[in-house]
Amino acid sequence: ILLPGKGWAAAGQGVKQTRIVDDIARHTARGIQWAGKCSCYRCLPERELFEVEYWELEQAKLRKGPASKTFDGKIVCVSGAASGIGKAVAKEFLDQGACVLGLDINPDTPSAFSSPSYLGV
Repeated sequence: ILLPGKGWAAAGQGVKQTRIVDDIARHTARGIQWAGKCSCYRCLPERELFEVEYWELEQAKLRKGPASKTFDGKIVCVSGAASGIGKAVAKEFLDQGACVLGLDINPDTPSAFSSPSYLGV
């Protein structure tokens, strides 16, 4: 999501995909800045951009990607996430592709998991 004059916000089905989107946006912005310094810069027409995006080999590559997990793209809130059953539930959701918000009174909640898909509070 482009926020003119401020930057962008990246979103994806999960942490990994969001980081990829952010990386692409970062490289694209840098490329546009560099190209903008040249007087000969011009964008491709929309039709040509479409043909690149939907090129048969590009589509085949995308279809070949890894199978999605049950909770890819989902955000789950788990109470008691730092120990016992709550921790086991949080781990299962992480293993199934969810982004997990772990809640617990235990002070170790933020460090209960080292996954970038986990936020403990």
